[in-house]
Amino acid sequence: MNYLYFGFFVNFFILLPEINSIMINERNLLIKSLYFEFCPTALTIFETDEFPKNILKPIETNVTNISEIKCLTIKNKQIKSIVNSAFDNIPNLTLLNLQNNELIERNINFASQLKQLKILILENAYKKDENNNEFIANISSPKLEVLLLGNNSIDKFQLTNGETLKVLNLDNNNLTEIPTMKNGENLKFLSINYNKIETVKMENFPNLFNLKTLSLSFNKIKNLNFNCFNNIINLKNLHLQGNNLKTIFYSSFRLLTQLEYLNLANNEITQFDGEIIENNQYLKTINLNNNKLEAFPKVKNVSNLENLKLMDNNIKTLNQNDLQAFSKLKNLYLQCNNITNVTNNTFSNFKNLRLHYLHGNNTFCQN
Repeated sequence: MNYLYFGFFVNFFILLPEINSIMINERNLLIKSLYFEFCPTALTIFETDEFPKNILKPIETNVTNISEIKCLTIKNKQIKSIVNSAFDNIPNLTLLNLQNNELIERNINFASQLKQLKILILENAYKKDENNNEFIANISSPKLEVLLLGNNSIDKFQLTNGETLKVLNLDNNNLTEIPTMKNGENLKFLSINYNKIETVKMENFPNLFNLKTLSLSFNKIKNLNFNCFNNIINLKNLHLQGNNLKTIFYSSFRLLTQLEYLNLANNEITQFDGEIIENNQYLKTINLNNNKLEAFPKVKNVSNLENLKLMDNNIKTLNQNDLQAFSKLKNLYLQCNNITNVTNNTFSNFKNLRLHYLHGNNTFCQN
């Protein structure tokens, strides 16, 4: 087994068997070997002429053992349609990359014959339709685990037969609400950054029991409904950066007891409920940079938090009492606030604290 790496907002690793690849990019016939950092197996790359009439027909090459090809990339080719038999000669594809094309039919039916397919990359692969940008993803490949559909102007999304899917990326689309995925019980990574979502509700996440990472950054979210994350209690990473949130209540996070990383940077938060920190023993990092907090989060009970980011807020004071519950803190970021007074003993009881940044304030120390 080798590891193939994909870089998203949150990095993750996909386990793949030994990979052979065929890539169709520009003109001229060229076969060569490449090595990826996480996939040291040699990749065979094949380049050919433009497709006639922008139609992808059965792949025919003089490459020996074409049926053993595992990875195929056909991008930047202005392909508008794919015939049903296009991949008959390469039935063992594990990865198919069709990004930057102009497919008209907004579905993935063309992959139905690829029974070994694990990764399907369709970033910017579909032509925008002024009348209908709904996308229906009917998963007919029995081993498909990764589906990347970013930057396709999708305004409505339906997922059917998605029991095998582990990674779904819908970044840079036009979704106004979180798609309801009733059969995504094995989904572990869901990214819907840079859309137009305004609210988060509990019913958005039915059956997503195994979800580990949810990324909803850079939307228009104003409210997190009461108990909105109750159906995804195994979540470890939550990204809500760059929205319009103002008040963060504990009730929204009450059942997220496995959460390790919470990103709330670049919002308009004036109130943050300290119970979120108190009642989560696994929470290690909170990012509250660039908000409108005027005081340090109030936490009564000792927490396991290790990294707290509060840069670019309106915090005015900092004393030892504010930090009593943060005995395990390792990194504290307080740059660019309005802190003026810090007592000499503020950080005296913090054996684990490695770094505490205070520059960008008008700070002076008091005895």
